[in-house]
Amino acid sequence: MPKSMTGFGRGEGRCGSAELICEIKTVNSKFLDVNARLPGAGASFEAKIKNILIDCGISRGKADIRFELGDTSNSSIAVSVNALLARAYLDAMNSLSEELGEGRVFTARDVIGKPEVLTVTEAEIPEEDFHAAAETALRNACEVLRGMRQSEGEKLMLDFDLRLKRCVEL
Repeated sequence: MPKSMTGFGRGEGRCGSAELICEIKTVNSKFLDVNARLPGAGASFEAKIKNILIDCGISRGKADIRFELGDTSNSSIAVSVNALLARAYLDAMNSLSEELGEGRVFTARDVIGKPEVLTVTEAEIPEEDFHAAAETALRNACEVLRGMRQSEGEKLMLDFDLRLKRCVEL
């Protein structure tokens, strides 16, 4: 049974507390042409994508693949305070207020939004963990994609048969 070259697949994988989502869209092309977008942690995974697609039975078509890290728990996010910088801002602001005769006293609330006082960082995902989650998500997306391509191919075959019967009747 022929398969359509056009399809879509979505798969998921887990990477610690993070969910990794993979979406594949394919259109007709004589060769396998892969365009992948990965989050920063996954740049080194790009070299494996084409081999995994071929292993999953996708050897032709233009494939646009997007990986996205979904929700992460609060444990993977850290907020740090640069107390020395905050103190320097406070001292400067209070000194200026006193010099201008305003009499206003500034507090931490006034400096919390100043540049580099707060730094938010996400925990690094180990490369091996990312690769494992990305491969799972990609293989799951390929399975859905293959099913869609098979279904579309069956519909195309029925349409061809119907058109062929009409031609024979003429």
